[in-house]
Amino acid sequence: MARIRQTGAAAAASFGQSGSVYAAAGDVITAPDGKAIVAIQFLAASTFSDLTPTTATTCFNTDGAGYVSGGTTLPTNQSFSAGVVVYGEWSSATLGAASAAIMYFA
Repeated sequence: MARIRQTGAAAAASFGQSGSVYAAAGDVITAPDGKAIVAIQFLAASTFSDLTPTTATTCFNTDGAGYVSGGTTLPTNQSFSAGVVVYGEWSSATLGAASAAIMYFA
């Protein structure tokens, strides 16, 4: 029988033990002090009206290209399918119309 054994902060974060929140269309989610949104699991086809990284070059977002030179700003009409999980480091996120997701903090 397998046992899950927590060996540190990385293990806790990987299981969502730093907290999570359900978000629906129009909800403005801001990461708690000292934390970031590190994973977003879409429960319905979803878009972002705003997605703000912790720093301008951390990861893809609605205001800039993100980490890699030559990347493109995430358009607000870009849809993510239900079941998709994206990873990054965002300080806040606002879902577009008819959207639903669970956001995880670390």
